[in-house]
Amino acid sequence: MRANPAPPRKKSTSKKIALSIRAGCATVRAQGLLNREEFAAIIDLVAGQTGQSYTVEHVDKCFLQADVDGSGLIDLNELLLYRQHAAGRGPRRRARLS
Repeated sequence: MRANPAPPRKKSTSKKIALSIRAGCATVRAQGLLNREEFAAIIDLVAGQTGQSYTVEHVDKCFLQADVDGSGLIDLNELLLYRQHAAGRGPRRRARLS
C-alpha cells in the first residue's frame, strides 16, 4: 500500500500578497503606472493585512486625488505626492505647467 501524500502546504499570507502583487501588477513593472483597478487591488491587499476596509467610493476618491494630471493613471511621482499629502507633509497638488 502506498501512503497518502501529505496535503499541500498553505502559503503564508505575506507570500500570497507578494505573488498577488507580482501577478496583478505586471503592467506596473512594464509601464511604471497604476490604473484605478491596480490601485484598488493594492489597497485591498494592504487593507486585508491591516484589518481595515474601504468603500469603493473612498478608493475612487483617493485615486482621483492621487491622479494629479488627470490621466487616469498614477505614476510614482503622483503616488509619492499623494502619500506626502495624506501624511500632512506635502502639497496637495503640484503646479500645472501652462
